Order: sequence, then structure tokens, then C-alpha cells
Amino acid sequence: MKTEKQKAAEGLLYDANNDPELQREMLQTRCLLHEYNLLPPDRTDERDRLIVSKAHASVALYPMMLKCGLISQDDVDRGLFGPDARLFKHPERDPQRGFEISGGSLGMGLGYAAGLALSLRRKRLPGRVFCVVGDGECDEGSVWESAALIGYKRLANLTVVVDANGMQLDGPTAQILDNGPINRKFTAFGFDVAEVDGHDVIQLADALRNPGDRPRAVVARTLKGHGLSFAEGHTEWHDKALTEELYQQAMRELDAREEAIQGE
Repeated sequence: MKTEKQKAAEGLLYDANNDPELQREMLQTRCLLHEYNLLPPDRTDERDRLIVSKAHASVALYPMMLKCGLISQDDVDRGLFGPDARLFKHPERDPQRGFEISGGSLGMGLGYAAGLALSLRRKRLPGRVFCVVGDGECDEGSVWESAALIGYKRLANLTVVVDANGMQLDGPTAQILDNGPINRKFTAFGFDVAEVDGHDVIQLADALRNPGDRPRAVVARTLKGHGLSFAEGHTEWHDKALTEELYQQAMRELDAREEAIQGE
């Protein structure tokens, strides 16, 4: 029978929790990479947690994890589909590498985040919990059940970020199930609410600062496909793969945009 370490080396599914040797080596690796982290590996209980409840946005998460050394270039090169994949369109829970929750079923992440935040508070740990949800995801009743609990418990160590792009899989959110003013709903549940341009990093950074004695909701107004002329505001790009031709066009447009920003 193969050890969990052997499975990991061969790109197979593995469970590091069942292999002490692999756990030790992963801890050593994180020690070598601690320059990327705010806390050394032996104090990870104090770290912040990120829950990507709209798990189909994982392709935005993976580049950051690659930069931090939590995943490898080989992991990325294997893609998200097929028998050789180690990463998936909806991440699979692996706390050793920073995946706090398995994704897939929308509406579940905020409840999980609430449990994490409550646990951290009861343990008197300083970490904060950040949860990213979509405005289409807010059609799910479980989102508002979780919001009610978070507000009632005054979980000030929890921040929910709503990606309010006005689109979901089946079309514009206002035509599928109009949730009305999301910011006012979170206010009603006891959140401190900030509404920002979701494409403005400075606005986002300011909004994510510690809000005080109440949970915070950051409603980030975004445009689906932002920066790509062929994708901006088009519902079909919720779940559509790039052709090689469109990939090359996208890279040209993004490079031009980056050059313009650097020139400002």
C-alpha cells in the first residue's frame, strides 16, 4: 500500500493528516516559505482565514497561492480537469495548503465562516475570517440564515465580501431573483456595511480594515469580464473557456491595460 507521501509525489489524491512524515516535511517547507506569511508556521492558529464561498472563482485564488508557495507550478500546469489534476475548479478542502473548505454548493461558505469566527473568538485568537460570496449566491436562504447568526453574535472578526457583478449563471441577477439592495439587508442584520468599486484595490484595502465591534459586509461593485473587450458584461463568460485566439487577445489587452496604469 502506498504512503500518503508517495501518493502526493505521484500526483494522486492524498490525505496529509494520515502521514506524520509528510506532515513534518510540509511544516519544514512552510518554514522555508515563512517570508511570504505574516506568522511563522508554529503560530498558524493565529492566522486569518479566507473562505471562497463562490468556489468557481478559484482561478483567481490559485495565482496568489502559487506566489505564496502553497501550491507548485507543476500543480498549476496540470490544469483543473482530468486524471492528472491536483487542483480543481471547485477547491477540495486541504488545510495544510490553505484550502479551508471544499467548494461547490453555493450558499454554504458563509455559515462555515461564521463557525470559524465564533471558534476563534472563543479561543481568544486574533485571526480574522474573510468570506467571498457572489450576489447570485445570495439567492440562497442559507446566506441570510448565516448573516442573522453573525449579526446576532456580533462576530466582529468576520468580514463578508459580496462580488456584486449583477450576473449569475442563468442571466442578470435582477431578472433571476431580484434581491433588492444587498447593502441594506446586511445593515438590517447588524453588519457595518461598506460599498466600494470592486476593481479599485485601494478602496478594497480600506474597506477590509478592522471594522470595530460589528461584523463587516463589503459590497464590491464589479463588472464580469472586466478588462476584456469580448467578455465585459456578457453572461456566457460566467463559465466559458478561452480559445487560443481569445487567450492571445486577452493577454494583449491586459498587457496594454497594465502599461497604461504604470504610465499614470
